[in-house]
Amino acid sequence: AQGNGGRPAMGLCDRDGRLHDCSSRFTQLLRTEWPQWAGAMLPAPLVAQLGKGGFRGQLIDVDIEPLGGMWVLGLHAASVTRRLGARELQAARLYVKGLSYREIAATVGVAPATVRNQLRSSFTKLGVKSKLELARRLGPHGDGIG
Repeated sequence: AQGNGGRPAMGLCDRDGRLHDCSSRFTQLLRTEWPQWAGAMLPAPLVAQLGKGGFRGQLIDVDIEPLGGMWVLGLHAASVTRRLGARELQAARLYVKGLSYREIAATVGVAPATVRNQLRSSFTKLGVKSKLELARRLGPHGDGIG
């Protein structure tokens, strides 16, 4: 799940985590993960990952590549489906396609109560309250990537 148009929001920092340049989208996405963040220094959890290839947060993913003594950071929104287990995601996808609990249960070979629990868990993890909200969160392809 990458930012606008599938392209990551870009930033450039030094080895200490001091931000030298970035797009406005980079700042916006960084603040989704760390709302209190402000200033030239990247948040400590992100600085700790410099040189390790990347960072996987609750709401953002960051790819980190070296460039002449600096680090290039590519930020993108994390797929919401990453928060769900495989069975929860399967049940959620079938549910938004219009299948009932019983139909989902028959399709995947579990009890309807299991499907109900998986959907309840999916709703909680994704912070949604309706089938429509769930469909919006899963996106047009059911992968959580708008």
